[in-house]
Amino acid sequence: MHNKYKTTNTNNVLSKIDVLSYINFSDFSKVILKPVSDVKKISALITKNGYSAGIIKKKGIEYIGYLNHNPESNYAVYIGENNVPGITHGIPHNENIKIKFIPLWQNINIGDKVITSGMDNIFPYGIKVGYVSSIKKLSTTQEAFVKPYAKVYSQKYFYILNK
Repeated sequence: MHNKYKTTNTNNVLSKIDVLSYINFSDFSKVILKPVSDVKKISALITKNGYSAGIIKKKGIEYIGYLNHNPESNYAVYIGENNVPGITHGIPHNENIKIKFIPLWQNINIGDKVITSGMDNIFPYGIKVGYVSSIKKLSTTQEAFVKPYAKVYSQKYFYILNK
């Protein structure tokens, strides 16, 4: 069934998309999704609770869901009250998400909330991603490790976001 409804804060439409199976039974971070007609080349995947779950890529006739913990699930986010920018990068076989390319001079803290920034044209601004659980300082940038709000391992369906 192909259910649609409008999100509350934008003119975006969420369309239900069913999970058919995992791509590989030893990797729970990539799923095959039931084809639908209104998927862009890359679209947002959202849980029924409205949390970011990852992205969907249309590859030929296949629709592949790269869930938050997959390294190919990359989208722009903001961290904390000052909207510090970063890019998600999944960590295989781990529930956490790594946020990369955070400017070293920006102050982030454990417990800061992470939301989508809308700067990538995949997600709109403000979809909840998770909260910072640890921070790693590198020579020119910093990385944040985020505990996601979405529980994506056992989902039978997601929603895709279309503008």
